[in-house]
Amino acid sequence: MNSLRPRFVLLPGLDGTGHYSEVLEQLLKPHGEVLSLSYPRDRPLDYDGLTKRVAPALPRERHMIIAESFGGPLALMLARQRPPGLAGLVLASTFATIRWPFKRALLALARRVSPGHVPAALTSRLVWSGRDSLARRNEVRAVMMRVRPDVVSLRNCEALRVDLRSGPCVDLPALVMRGRQDRLIGARSTATLDDVLTNVERAEFDAPHFLFQAEPDATAACIVDFAMRRVFACEAAKAA
Repeated sequence: MNSLRPRFVLLPGLDGTGHYSEVLEQLLKPHGEVLSLSYPRDRPLDYDGLTKRVAPALPRERHMIIAESFGGPLALMLARQRPPGLAGLVLASTFATIRWPFKRALLALARRVSPGHVPAALTSRLVWSGRDSLARRNEVRAVMMRVRPDVVSLRNCEALRVDLRSGPCVDLPALVMRGRQDRLIGARSTATLDDVLTNVERAEFDAPHFLFQAEPDATAACIVDFAMRRVFACEAAKAA
């Protein structure tokens, strides 16, 4: 691996497959080394378990984590451990805790209802907002079918339970990205990241929850700009 090239580590959302990171990965590759991680599809792991699994996979060289949605709290937990080489974060469509009305009732429901009983059309409308389509509904269904239902159920519960607002702050350079049409997480939930991060830039897009997938070129350009200015400026200068 070229020691002068930036390193981007991608953490996926709730499905954990890395499927939705593929386009962003291709757009970032001309600018650096990309490591796209995934979560086990057949082993229920809470956030603590996922942190223990992901931490050893991080490069020891200077790198930044790019995490979306469910992956955001995982990135924050990793950053609090101060792993060698971690120099920056990009957090998209995510939260330190979810601020929803009736969250306790939704958590109780998530514990009882199999994810397979939730219509793909509903999930697709939430993540794609006005950009939903039959093809995207079918894609959501196909991706979620790759993951065992009890794994998805636990991740749903973990997302609703997690609250990282107390504890050590993360002072790494961080870029917080959100879509103004995000019907799933929303601005109130994204704002909870301010209780954890102390060195933040923000970027908003006219996009749904699936921010990277809806606006791949614009979001990739924003990430690269932030990375070269705030995280890998020394590497860029040496390469020049």
